[in-house]
Amino acid sequence: MNYNTQQEKLIISEYGRNIQKLIMHAKTIEKKEERQAFVERIVELMQQISPSNRNLDEKKSKLWNHIYKISNYELDVDYPVEVAKNLEAFSKPRPIHYPRYNRRNRHYGSKINELIEKAIAFEDVAKKEALTSIIASYMKTAYKNWNREVVSDEIIKNDLKKLSRGLLTLDESISIESPSSNNNRRRRNHGSNNNRRNNNRNRNNNNNNYKRRKR
Repeated sequence: MNYNTQQEKLIISEYGRNIQKLIMHAKTIEKKEERQAFVERIVELMQQISPSNRNLDEKKSKLWNHIYKISNYELDVDYPVEVAKNLEAFSKPRPIHYPRYNRRNRHYGSKINELIEKAIAFEDVAKKEALTSIIASYMKTAYKNWNREVVSDEIIKNDLKKLSRGLLTLDESISIESPSSNNNRRRRNHGSNNNRRNNNRNRNNNNNNYKRRKR
């Protein structure tokens, strides 16, 4: 008994081993007219084995190209379509190289590294400190979103130092606040200012009314 592992490797498995054997046999037929007729019958069989809703001309082109490939590009017949004679036409596409990120700090996201490099490149000390503070703020938010737990400023500062190769640091006395906290503070301040203005307006109106009644 012959096992598949002991037989010749299938070049295109969708047509099966018998089609491959027929194509190999076609290569041994000496008369070109007989070889041509034999191969055309193989094309009909392949059409039945692998039916398709594709355009007929497109399907026909595919079958003849597959026959040429299975024959190791050695079958001498009159091809009714243009066949790829270059082996690279059937080569596998080059693998896509995905960017590699530090798995230990992936919760900060891929863009954090870009921001850190931009901050490092700043020559202006004030701008560098401002961007470093913003980066730390977003790192804290990202950490909380990923880990769902409270994170200390010390952890963020240490991670920032590691990611920046020691080129970006924050003073121990600086408190890191997330952007959401800053936005909430702005809203509270804005609301307090509005309330203060309303209270002052009401107080002025009451004083004016009192003066009118007194007159």
